Amino acid sequence: MTQPARAAAAIDEAREAAFLDYLRDHPDFFARHEDALSRIAFTHGSGTAASLLERSTARLREQVGRLEAQLADLVEMARLNEVHARNLHKLAQALLQAADGDHAIQILQEAMARDFDIEATRVVMLSGDEHAPQQCLEFSGALPSELADVMRTGMTRCGPITDALREDVFPDQRELQSCAIVPLDRQARNAVLILASGASTQFVEGMGTFFLDLTAGLLAAAMARGHGRLGAG
Repeated sequence: MTQPARAAAAIDEAREAAFLDYLRDHPDFFARHEDALSRIAFTHGSGTAASLLERSTARLREQVGRLEAQLADLVEMARLNEVHARNLHKLAQALLQAADGDHAIQILQEAMARDFDIEATRVVMLSGDEHAPQQCLEFSGALPSELADVMRTGMTRCGPITDALREDVFPDQRELQSCAIVPLDRQARNAVLILASGASTQFVEGMGTFFLDLTAGLLAAAMARGHGRLGAG
């Protein structure tokens, strides 16, 4: 670039900077000079040109489209939460009628399959509780790592189901892909509720566990009414 060209470029840059400063100091400029918008054009890669007003309108449409999509997602999430809340309320009413722990587990299993699309439900306890319902799976030896973690921490765990856990808890349901392991008693940590699904996206790491924890608490309360050993969580 020649010396005169460099000088001209420097002048243009200074003018542009001054113009931008002016626009920042006078944000109502285009409101007072609306005709200027239609005279400012941008050339796209396709070779077509659009005015600043057209480009701004298109950008606003894109933003509105994104906001509408986000709103639709929020509405759908609210709808699903309402459905879950209604089904959980129905489950609570049914569990109040449970005659004993086994009946409570049966009620839960039926509700999970019918109202929540959960293919497999199992309660797992450490061995040694003489009041454990017959439908509970009791472990007397080493626990699968996922169960051991939940028993140790008292925290709900969601994610893919491992081959070892599937083999130990659901040996006849090879199609299961994901599961939630929820403690029934966060203090005693001697029993968990396991919900498993054939969909890999049903239970994922980092998902909210509010409804899962409520479900386990309801089951624990119903079982406690039968034998007075498990707390409500």
